[in-house]
Amino acid sequence: MSTTCQSPKKKFAPIIGDGFETRFCKTRTERKRELNKLILAHSDVYAAFKTCEHFLAVIGPHAIRNPSKYPGMDHPLYFPLIEAIVISYSRPFTPNDSLGELKKEWHRFPDARLQGAHRLILQARNELVAHSDTVIRKVVIQPPGDSKIEGYESIGVGYGIKGYGFTINQVETFCFTAGNLAKRLHEATEQLLEDLYGGMELPAKEFNLELNDGL
Repeated sequence: MSTTCQSPKKKFAPIIGDGFETRFCKTRTERKRELNKLILAHSDVYAAFKTCEHFLAVIGPHAIRNPSKYPGMDHPLYFPLIEAIVISYSRPFTPNDSLGELKKEWHRFPDARLQGAHRLILQARNELVAHSDTVIRKVVIQPPGDSKIEGYESIGVGYGIKGYGFTINQVETFCFTAGNLAKRLHEATEQLLEDLYGGMELPAKEFNLELNDGL
């Protein structure tokens, strides 16, 4: 005589939330956190895209009118605009305590040229803008009469900063890169927005996006 031993089966308890969900689904709070992150990321990357456009519209013609060894770098807005591009583009990929950085999938681009530009911008953020890396940004003291800048001569003891900049063509590629990423972020935002709020009865006035299971 044989006997079989059977353990009681546990019933699946669905996650509390709206609609049909499995045990692997994200909660509404998690999806709203992701929406918040995507919206802010799109705003930053789109700002970088528009700043690239402004750079090309201002620095590009200046570089043509004033040919030099380093085209455009003598314009007073060259470095401020480069920093604005790098900071805005990099912000969504920077770790923070509140929302966290974008997922690894947003680091990937279908085009090798854009992929390289993406890496270069994030590298510049770490070396030139955010941390003032002393290996990359070196302060130098210039004795009188010795100037590395063509057409300039130092009267007294001077100083300068050695680093690197970007060519007009590189900034043009940054523009394509930021535009591509901004478009994809916008599409993902629109999809998640529809998933969270499509078909719901919403208040007549705007409301804050709170990170909870409510609206």
